Amino acid sequence: MLSHDEIQALLGSDVPITAASHMEAPQTAPASTITLSSGTGYRQAFALPTTKLREDGICFDTRVSGRMLWLELESGAVWGIFFRSNGSFLSYCDLGRICQRLDEARFEQARKVLSHLAVMFGWISAGDAGDFKQICSEIAEDIVKETIHADRGWNHQYLLTDASVRSLSQPYISQFQEGLVSFAASLDQERLQLVHLDPTAGLFFFQHYNYLLHPLEKVCRNRRQALQAYPLLISTFCAEEPEHMARRLQHGVDLGNPLPTAVADYFRCSKTVAKFLTEKDLDLIGNQWLCHLNKLPKILDLIRPDFWPRTAEDWECFNEWVLPIYDSLDEKWNRKRSPILQSGLNDLVKEGYQRIPARLEKYNITMTDISNLHDFEKAYHEWAVQVDMPASDATAALQQVSILRITALSRHWHQWQIQVLDESLAEGSLDDREHWPSFIDSPWPYNDLMVVPLTTPWHLKDEGSKMQHCVGGYTSSCLFYGSHIFSIRDRASGQSLSTFEIRLSDDVADPDPFYLMQHQGPHNNDPSEKCTAVLEAFLRHLTVSVSSERLREIRWQQYNRRENSDEYHRMIESPAWSRRMIDGFRELLQECPVLLGT
Repeated sequence: MLSHDEIQALLGSDVPITAASHMEAPQTAPASTITLSSGTGYRQAFALPTTKLREDGICFDTRVSGRMLWLELESGAVWGIFFRSNGSFLSYCDLGRICQRLDEARFEQARKVLSHLAVMFGWISAGDAGDFKQICSEIAEDIVKETIHADRGWNHQYLLTDASVRSLSQPYISQFQEGLVSFAASLDQERLQLVHLDPTAGLFFFQHYNYLLHPLEKVCRNRRQALQAYPLLISTFCAEEPEHMARRLQHGVDLGNPLPTAVADYFRCSKTVAKFLTEKDLDLIGNQWLCHLNKLPKILDLIRPDFWPRTAEDWECFNEWVLPIYDSLDEKWNRKRSPILQSGLNDLVKEGYQRIPARLEKYNITMTDISNLHDFEKAYHEWAVQVDMPASDATAALQQVSILRITALSRHWHQWQIQVLDESLAEGSLDDREHWPSFIDSPWPYNDLMVVPLTTPWHLKDEGSKMQHCVGGYTSSCLFYGSHIFSIRDRASGQSLSTFEIRLSDDVADPDPFYLMQHQGPHNNDPSEKCTAVLEAFLRHLTVSVSSERLREIRWQQYNRRENSDEYHRMIESPAWSRRMIDGFRELLQECPVLLGT
């Protein structure tokens, strides 16, 4: 404990006060119950008969006493146990076993109370580094305050400033961090690897602790085997407060039930899919499945087992193409009502995953075309109603056509929509000064070139005239469909060298939301390598500089323009199709006669 002189020297010019509060000593309690003083009342925690309260332990204030429980084992070792009054991940019925396990570690530095606190705090600190540092600092500062308040030689006329408390608490924080490293080194390294924890990192998620420290008995053995068989389910097996289906999975694993049966029940998929997922991990299937694991068995259930991905290259193509198609057709429609989902996915992968990019390129299909499949399917069913085609016939027709041909039709249909809407807007009162937002407000310079946003109908017409391509007809695409057009120009002369289109990903959580749709030079020729380099640099710039708030605002403005445009609703979303729309859609379907129902 610091002496009065040492503390006073550290305090410097702290402000004096006239009084200070004191903590009451812990109350005597029965052997099976421990009563803790909290300053405002009492908090009780159950303890096994092998433990008792350390009467000469440090008495903490209200905040800390609600989460620290001092225990002494029969061996004489003292442990400060962290607990939460509500939903604690420390089960009191396991408290004695945990203490005994820690005592067996025989830490050399755990002979003193504060060292025990350091080791236990290292075990208990869960979450990211920010949480650890904050909680670490709070407890260290509380120790300083209560140590000083308990010192009868301390002059209580002095007020501890925040700066002084922080300075005095640094040694304790260092002890906490050292204890954390020591504790991590004592854990079972094999089991650490099973749950993909790096002991050198120092910080773990708390739901893994009960598993790591659980005695090696039947339940632990069953979970260990489950983790070895299904490493994808680590967070589920180790979750402390799982949702209902995860609890059923844990219960089945703990009882030693057949693993494929328990996993199939958890995912609500076939046992064949559950068996296929054994020994798969994120390194193989891709980290994007970490937060969407429940979706994977649903997709696999739609694909024939002999078409499932096997290699890392297969999974890469699966994630790039199959997943977006599933998301597009399953997001708004139940998959049982989407006739092209199951047949389409199998058609896409039947020639092998490595062939998917080449087949898509053959049909000139892009990611945007895939994301628009749902809209085309909906439009086709609406058209079928207009021409009195039975819904069952329309569904059967879709199932007979390759998903690649349907996607190509979808792209042509969207292009035709844009053309019709542009013609309608041209006949109306649309002002050439109509404006839509862009990702940049002014030209972005790059060496001797610059990227210029085109944000009005006049900008598009002017660019189309200069470059002799069709960008002048993209007004409705920019107003209602999320296109963002840019021109790469010479900084000195202002001459247009190439034009490119970007769209935003529909996934608001996408870390790289900018998708390049096309990049054209004059007369729709290929752009120069110099322009391509500028475009690549510009995309990198957008990724790091455009805020999520700006993207949210742009998406919201586009939504409002569509909602508030009478022209858009009349031409595109009216349930009663115009004769021109019906005939135009029929002409489009001539490319695939089976969809005409004749």
